[in-house]
Amino acid sequence: MAKKILVVEDEPSLAKILKFDLETAGFVVKNANNGTEAYRMVQKEKFDCFIIDWMIPNMSGLDLIKKLRAEKNKSLFVMLTAKTSEFDAIEGLSSGADLYLKKPISNRELIAQIKALLGHFQPDKNHEEDTLDFSNILLDLKQFKVFVNQKPIELTKMEFDLLKFFIVNKEQALSRDTILNAIWGFEYDGTTRIVDVHVYNLKRKLIAAECFFKPVRGVGYSLLLK
Repeated sequence: MAKKILVVEDEPSLAKILKFDLETAGFVVKNANNGTEAYRMVQKEKFDCFIIDWMIPNMSGLDLIKKLRAEKNKSLFVMLTAKTSEFDAIEGLSSGADLYLKKPISNRELIAQIKALLGHFQPDKNHEEDTLDFSNILLDLKQFKVFVNQKPIELTKMEFDLLKFFIVNKEQALSRDTILNAIWGFEYDGTTRIVDVHVYNLKRKLIAAECFFKPVRGVGYSLLLK
């Protein structure tokens, strides 16, 4: 079944071209020209991915993502924006965006990156086990659920994939580039702080876990037992 994407962009020409290119690539696409309209559409139907401009009317892209994440929406969120500073990127990722891309970007590159990320969101049919565990963390690989001390923990699908990668490679020093290529699925042309922000978010949510993410200076992180 084709994946559904909501493009939230207030520039009509850009939205129209992006919709056409995404549909040509096989996606089902709808457009919203402001944050309030997008939020109302989400109440009526489910989307697999959102492409959201930061600077949109009524409700900013940043606030829209925060609101949907607070409501446990686990879809893929791509923030596409002209705001280019590292501070802006960190703020955007901290809001719950899975990916922060700076305009201008070719639609071909954008679509390739979305396909790569949506591919990671599919169940691993080649994995023989239904679960994966480390210390007091248990991952249900079929339902995309995480438990710490048998209590459910809410993670986005991107955070789930990231935690799974760390557990599979536990006690190894993983570079940021290795993590980017494994989880985001492409050579990410942007700040590697995207890894730091997502690891930070995992730390906050896994506070009761009996393991921790150890920074490896100049490299990345390791997942170790406390």
